[in-house]
Amino acid sequence: MTQIQILAEFATEAQCRYMIESLGGHIDDVSYSKQVTLTATLAKADVQNLKERLAMDGRVLNNSED
Repeated sequence: MTQIQILAEFATEAQCRYMIESLGGHIDDVSYSKQVTLTATLAKADVQNLKERLAMDGRVLNNSED
């Protein structure tokens, strides 16, 4: 499993959450400022898939292996 951070607009937060959960991941933390930062954990093998699926809704800032 790996932990990632995703930066998204408020309007796309729900879509980002849905994509993470559809890949079997889970949300660890959410913070709000001008944008939404979601911290999530999912299988390392799914990170690239998530990046591709988020192309229009958010972007992965970083990821680290647990």
